[in-house]
Amino acid sequence: MFWIIGGSSLVHRLTKLTACEWDNIIGAQMGHSGWAGFKFYDLIFPLFMFLAGVAIPYAVSSKLDKGVSRKILFLRILKRVGLLVFLGMIYNGFLHLEFEKFRFASVLGQIGIAYGIGATIVLFSEKRLTVFFWSIGIMSLYTAVQFLIPVPDHGAGILTKVGSINSYIDQMLLPGRLLFKTYDPEGLLCCISASILVLFGAQAGFLLRSERLSGCKKVAILAAAGVALLALSFGLSPYYPCIKRIWTTTFNLMGGGYSLLLLAFFYLFIDVWKFSRWSYFFSIIGVNSITVYLGKALINLVMLRPLTTALILTVLSLPLFSAEKNSAKKTQGLDLRLIAETKTITPGKPFTVGLHIHHHAGYHTYWKSPGIVGTPTSLDWTLPEGFTASAIHWPYPKKTSMAGHPCHGYERDITLLVTITPPQVIKSKDITLTAAAGWMCCAKNCFPDNKTFTLTLPVSNKILPHPDNAKLIQRSRQEIPISSSDCKASLLSGSNDSKIKVLLTIPKDATMEELYLFSFDGQISSEQPQQFIKQSGGDILLTIDRSEFSPPKNTHLAAVFKIGNRHLWINPAYAKK
Repeated sequence: MFWIIGGSSLVHRLTKLTACEWDNIIGAQMGHSGWAGFKFYDLIFPLFMFLAGVAIPYAVSSKLDKGVSRKILFLRILKRVGLLVFLGMIYNGFLHLEFEKFRFASVLGQIGIAYGIGATIVLFSEKRLTVFFWSIGIMSLYTAVQFLIPVPDHGAGILTKVGSINSYIDQMLLPGRLLFKTYDPEGLLCCISASILVLFGAQAGFLLRSERLSGCKKVAILAAAGVALLALSFGLSPYYPCIKRIWTTTFNLMGGGYSLLLLAFFYLFIDVWKFSRWSYFFSIIGVNSITVYLGKALINLVMLRPLTTALILTVLSLPLFSAEKNSAKKTQGLDLRLIAETKTITPGKPFTVGLHIHHHAGYHTYWKSPGIVGTPTSLDWTLPEGFTASAIHWPYPKKTSMAGHPCHGYERDITLLVTITPPQVIKSKDITLTAAAGWMCCAKNCFPDNKTFTLTLPVSNKILPHPDNAKLIQRSRQEIPISSSDCKASLLSGSNDSKIKVLLTIPKDATMEELYLFSFDGQISSEQPQQFIKQSGGDILLTIDRSEFSPPKNTHLAAVFKIGNRHLWINPAYAKK
């Protein structure tokens, strides 16, 4: 991503400013090959595919090890594929609604589809060797398709812009505009071919995740595999050209070989030799690579329609390839457990459970409305028949920051409470509650993750409290904001006004420095400074710009109002105009 956001432009400018021959040689590599051949810039896209594959054993296999069902994981894969295809369409200008000129194929769409194929193969392969055979099978099949299927008026094995099978299928099946009129480099067959690189990466990920080999042995295997793929590609290229625009198998071999060598090099320096300080800048770009790539489209969308931009930013905050570096970081910065207030449950009587989160020093998670950055913790319940679960009862948050951006979250230990209501009749002797928790834990970097928790409780006619858990849950209940007669709030602005004006009545002993308003649903941005002005009658007036990501059609301003150490719930109605 460094080269996409300006690295290549820097090299081109240096080439123009200097007369060095090596500058010209490097500058010539800062662009794509016209047709056949391979330049440095051609490596960026396949390297991204490869690294998406490296993440799969961490994101998929680790979840299987934790007992998450293949059905759930497959649905998550489909969701991520859909999101990437959607974002690719947005990048191509889908929201301009000029469908006769619209290009459906996209870089992000190809990444999504190729990732979906690779991740699905890994998900349903019982053995790692099966993934290897799938790689060989797809390469062989793709090669056969390009060489053996005849194209009308051209014949078989014609690898040109007009005569290739890729061009023919794109023209026949791909709707909308093709990037190069007769074919699209992110076309249908190219998406299938790119999955080979994802599978190469997945096999490298399995190797890195292995605990049986030392770091140096892993580096040696990666490097040897890279050299082997490059040798095979160079050997076949005179007969089967390396062509990025139709993703020939030799191009996959070339891209996979260089990707393996780069992975070996950086794994050696960063993970084995621990030379990692220099890499922080590049890791920030890498973690936010999708956002970086979409930067231009997002800027245009801010001018086009802010609510759509908010939707895309929300999507981008979700982890597309949630990979941990190793198993010890599956709950980076946190200790989590699902607890119940009671040891037993009784039919028809609601009881309280909670996700208890212990934050390690320097780490934080996010509140219901985190602000401009972050993703709130979520709980997705699987309950026995007849049971229902409430929404999370959120404890009051605090102001924190991520990468210099103010946000709302938690650094202290908290318990996110949920009320479970059982049916009047329970036939079983015990019941099992399952909660799929998702969270984003941040310090200098962010670590999105998820885990499934289960809790089994016996059914009894008598409720037995759990002393330790009851203390934690009671403490959390006291942290849930409630209304108070000490604080009154009224809105002077209408629901469509760009500025929100809140008139507040607060205790006389409260100071202006102790005041802060946490918007419960994002109507007020966490980045906007809050200025409280004392009125002649003693009330306080807060005037603040409405967030551009504010949900539409609001009737009330739901918020937590911080007054010193107190956190009170307010929900005033907008003035009618």
